[in-house]
Amino acid sequence: MKVTPKEPSDLWTWLASLPDWEELFIIIIIIMIILAVIGGLAYLTYYLIKNRTITIGGVEILKKDKTDKLEEMRFHHSCPKRNDIIILFDKIYEVSNYEISLIKLETLREQMDYADYVMANLSTKLKSYYIEELKKLIEPKNITDTDDYKSYEKSLSLFKNRLMNTFRQFCKENHFSDMSKNEFENYASIKALYLFHEGSDLLNELYLHQDHITRDELYEINRPHIPEFLIIIKDIIENARKTVIKNQAILKDKKLELASLLESFVGSDNPLLDMWKKQHKLV
Repeated sequence: MKVTPKEPSDLWTWLASLPDWEELFIIIIIIMIILAVIGGLAYLTYYLIKNRTITIGGVEILKKDKTDKLEEMRFHHSCPKRNDIIILFDKIYEVSNYEISLIKLETLREQMDYADYVMANLSTKLKSYYIEELKKLIEPKNITDTDDYKSYEKSLSLFKNRLMNTFRQFCKENHFSDMSKNEFENYASIKALYLFHEGSDLLNELYLHQDHITRDELYEINRPHIPEFLIIIKDIIENARKTVIKNQAILKDKKLELASLLESFVGSDNPLLDMWKKQHKLV
């Protein structure tokens, strides 16, 4: 059943629950709609100025002749702030685009790339432990061509993909940076243990070829390495937090640059600018 947001405030939460390609597609659509609205308003403004006459209810409320329009255009052309305004618009666009593309998309990509690299190494370790035990039971020659090894390798591939999907949901919640150091330490430990148990349950489900090594025997093979596994999984979660904090710091620097530029237009004591700074945690 298709899920739709019930309230506007739920929009980003709803987007975060979608697969990456759907989330990106919807964000692009939203941006296109916003640009279309802005373009429509700009065209309407141009149309009204071009016709030089605005009427409401049949009553003419504004009429400009061509001379007035030319004088107004000359005034704006000679405005000493005209280049600064272009720079301001460019900075606003840069910050808004950076917030959407970096915080919502690039951060998740960095988190998942690191997790994929670490999980691939973990799978390699698990395969090496399995091979060492399998060599004791069958001829070591061409051991990777045996049905036992091929089945286990396939199981680990599915195991890795399923755990990566669970980890992706953790990252999409994207609240790592909101926690204190102690809160995150507890969170990371709990989530690492959760992922470990989910991985163990997945092997119960996926490990089917047990001619030489049963599932119980496989558990005993891996049991001495459980503390190492937990450290590896926890490292993935800790890196996810570091990535969020790093990218939010970059975004904050860009917003501070924008705030400085806005101050040059409206002054440093402007109440609306102060409100904007507080809203974006710049003060």
